[in-house]
Amino acid sequence: MSSHFDEFDNDEEDPSPLLPQDDRLWRHPSELSNTNYKKELQNTWLSREPSKASAWTAGIVGALLASGVVLLGTHLATALTAKTTNVAQADTTSTVPILGAASSYAAPALGGHMSLSPDISLAVNSVAESMVTIQANFGAKQSYMDGLVISQNGLIVAPATSVAGAASIIVTLYNKTSYVGNIVGIDNSKPYNSDLAVIHIEANGLHPVPLDEEEPVANHQMVLALNIQAAKEQVLATTINSLDSPQTKNWSRLVDSIVISPTPQGLTPGTAILDDAGGVVAFVLGNNQKYPIAVPAWLIKPVTNVLIMHKTVLKGWLGVVATNYTLRKGVLIDSVYRHSAAAAYGLLPGDVIIALDNQPTDTVNSLMARLYTKPPGSTVRLLVIRGNKIMPMKLVLGSSTASK
Repeated sequence: MSSHFDEFDNDEEDPSPLLPQDDRLWRHPSELSNTNYKKELQNTWLSREPSKASAWTAGIVGALLASGVVLLGTHLATALTAKTTNVAQADTTSTVPILGAASSYAAPALGGHMSLSPDISLAVNSVAESMVTIQANFGAKQSYMDGLVISQNGLIVAPATSVAGAASIIVTLYNKTSYVGNIVGIDNSKPYNSDLAVIHIEANGLHPVPLDEEEPVANHQMVLALNIQAAKEQVLATTINSLDSPQTKNWSRLVDSIVISPTPQGLTPGTAILDDAGGVVAFVLGNNQKYPIAVPAWLIKPVTNVLIMHKTVLKGWLGVVATNYTLRKGVLIDSVYRHSAAAAYGLLPGDVIIALDNQPTDTVNSLMARLYTKPPGSTVRLLVIRGNKIMPMKLVLGSSTASK
């Protein structure tokens, strides 16, 4: 993803996505009120749920993994274990940590010779019960992937690239029951999108997937990759490779993405990425060469809510051209479009946006992703640095009809 942000598509003279959302999913209990906000923002998740500090530990763990340092005592490292049979005493099985000196680029697969601790195993099983396998039929060709159940009444999220244009879709639940699936909506608009699709099956009483939408993830953090293709669960230990890096080919259009470290056989589209609490933090869309590309879990609900309501993602418009701000985490406004929301409410070139709706906008990618779930007419709250002042601003997003 480029660090430059222009809300107009060069081909269509249309601003890049700043789309819809259900406000219920995004409001933070605190409000912008003082100059200590940025520090509070960084610590809010810790004050609400101290146990989630393990995410930061996991980031450090991943960095140590890449350096080949032996790791013991972390939540996920101790939860992942390997059962090793002693050749001299074939009836003896011992349990030892498997993430000792492993490289993040050679992550161990948890298959027949590996096992999970009881707590993590329960979490993995809970997510697996919320997963489905999907067969998309394109005439003589078929595409196979996993999907996530997002409602009790048969709504499922799937990678849009894998299902778009399918003549028919077969969805098989975890209990091996199969249904005909119908596409409700697809987000594959230009110039950016989430590459998510919503499928509906005539089923009730399903188990929605536990999405961990507020858990911060970090580069090199250890995670689990779970898919249920071939009628069996496959769990791989891997790491977050990058949170904000340019991608090529099919994935250059993603409004926000997480790059997963390579695994020996790649990851099936629809694979769930779990953190050390057992919640889903990302959803794999496909593989860019050897690197699996995923969308963060926090985008799933707002995007799918809009797809269910409107069949496509609506585009609100802020009206700025911006770049990453190198002196402080934030987004520097280079220019403002005339007759845009940004112009109407007084944003100026040189302003630095550091938060939107109480969520940090450290990079252009994060600003785009936060705006992506806001339709025209949405009210958004910005935290802006102008000169030496921090200014809260409230504005209503417009449509993409203005000119520069």
